[in-house]
Amino acid sequence: MQATAQTGNVVSFEKPPRVHVIYLLPPGDWSRFEAGLLSMARRFRGRVRVIRADRLELGRTSSARVFVSSTVPSILVLREGEIVAHTVGALPMTEVKGILEGIMMAPEARPRMCRERDP
Repeated sequence: MQATAQTGNVVSFEKPPRVHVIYLLPPGDWSRFEAGLLSMARRFRGRVRVIRADRLELGRTSSARVFVSSTVPSILVLREGEIVAHTVGALPMTEVKGILEGIMMAPEARPRMCRERDP
């Protein structure tokens, strides 16, 4: 939702995305992978922010210790500042889409990872 102030400036009332996808590409031609990732991420427009980073930027913006490959792409997914998914390798975009869909799902709709035992 947007509103125009009397001065002509556009003021946005939308919440900023709570999910950030940070991807790091190793040296080489990864343009097809990057294009596929950005195309897939458009389906989550407004809910996900996609950021391309390098190792130095990642180190400056996050204190998390994660493995980042120097030969294949790495993707980190953060929700409200916490890493909730981490992939290493040129995964098919259907896999990445599935990961994002699971993360975007409401907490009460997510499948339980383990069953509670009856007392």
